[in-house]
Amino acid sequence: MIKFLSPIIRTFLRLILSRSSKRFEKALESPIESQEKTFKKIMTLYNSSSYGLGLGKVANYDEYSKIVPIINYDSIADKILSMKQTNDNYFSPGPVIFYEPTSGSSGAKKLIPYTWALKSCFSNMFSLWARDLLVNGPKLKYGKLYFSISPQFKEERDGLDDDTEYLEGFFSWFLKAFFTTPKKIKKIKDPHGFKKVLALHLLAEENLEIISIWNPSTFSVLLDFIDTNRKELLIDLERGFISQEGLTFKLKKPSAKRKFLIKDRPFPEIWPRLKLISCWGSKDAELGFNKLKRIFPNAFLQAKGLLATEAPITIPLIQANGFVPLVRSIFYEFENQSGEILRLHEIVGGETYKLIVSTPGGLYRYSMGDRVSVKKFYRETPCLEFEGRGPETSDLFGEKINLNFLINIIKELDSEDYYLFYPNRIDESHGHYTLLTNNTDKSLSSTIEKKLMTGFHYKVARNLGNLSPLVVICKEDMNERVLNYLQKEKGMKLGDIKPTLLLKEFDTKYLN
Repeated sequence: MIKFLSPIIRTFLRLILSRSSKRFEKALESPIESQEKTFKKIMTLYNSSSYGLGLGKVANYDEYSKIVPIINYDSIADKILSMKQTNDNYFSPGPVIFYEPTSGSSGAKKLIPYTWALKSCFSNMFSLWARDLLVNGPKLKYGKLYFSISPQFKEERDGLDDDTEYLEGFFSWFLKAFFTTPKKIKKIKDPHGFKKVLALHLLAEENLEIISIWNPSTFSVLLDFIDTNRKELLIDLERGFISQEGLTFKLKKPSAKRKFLIKDRPFPEIWPRLKLISCWGSKDAELGFNKLKRIFPNAFLQAKGLLATEAPITIPLIQANGFVPLVRSIFYEFENQSGEILRLHEIVGGETYKLIVSTPGGLYRYSMGDRVSVKKFYRETPCLEFEGRGPETSDLFGEKINLNFLINIIKELDSEDYYLFYPNRIDESHGHYTLLTNNTDKSLSSTIEKKLMTGFHYKVARNLGNLSPLVVICKEDMNERVLNYLQKEKGMKLGDIKPTLLLKEFDTKYLN
């Protein structure tokens, strides 16, 4: 078994990854040509699919833009559910190997069909990222890593067991020797139990060098959990195992020196070899990202690129000092503020665009709901900066609360009362949602919280402790108070104020 990343192993890894990396770097020098090649590959799949045969085959981008409509998940949700039941693939000639869940805009969950071609996009992205780190990043010796595990806290199982399963071939095999957590940890359904077992495995590994997670605030909550429960966790570590929900996890027993560190020393001393933390760092995640910077001042914190369940979009490259689009895997389109659709080589700095992608997984002209801008170029290719999910989505800690989701919740109440949701950030790692209403029903809080918990990512954020339960504030004249806020604080004219269920912020002095 490989114990550490010797210079020979590091050299070997760089060599086997160099071919794809060189191709990618060359592709960035000519984004027009690279995107045309990618478009043709994806069109081969489109023209062979039932979806493509129904709309009409295309030979070039002009035909594609005229024949194929821009879609979102809601427009294909019924077809995907039908595919799952019949084991057919309507959108691609290849088989669906699994369905990966994520939050939907108008329902509790959406399922993204994965083909081998789409899964390979994620694996290729990881290879490019890994080589960039090996060549330009901090020097790794032990290679011990924690790869994000996404608990589902439920009985039914959809999609991948953990994020490591996005990898294929050699990397999938090679990295097994360096993981700090066992795959079966995701089977734990109790949030407290999950955090406890995860904390124990991380505390047991003194050579932890790499942490790759999604939301930095979620990891901060785990650190808070460790801080609060150090004595109890030490007892389990000294025992050498822990049982949780019928599962037994063996643990490396700590030395006397390590017990001293875990008992009351700061986290940089607990993991003195930690060199890299990879996590979200843009927009709503920036506060959590900066908090981890303060906690681990000697580690290299790298913000992740734009990564969605539907497809990998950008990758952070150290030399680029930005987020580079995966021009050889995904075909990009962008909608500007005038509604004009542009290709990758046509976008410019100073504007914000809605992102539209076509993928090898069978999503064609799929509107991601993400907004991006161009802050710089790398090798003639625009780097894409994530600017947020748009005004109809709130996403403090990865909960992805969408306006359509809230509309459906209120519709089920069958009530004509006034309702307005807004998110409250308490600190870098904690917050809650507030509902402003004139509905005096005392059971309203529990009723709506139960409906919010059907949201896949909202439930995860609640169970992990980033979000606390919904707070309901009732005032007889709540609608008037909100209108006053929008006019006086936002400078809006009364005639320009459109009814909405979701505001990104609200000044609570209007409730006094």
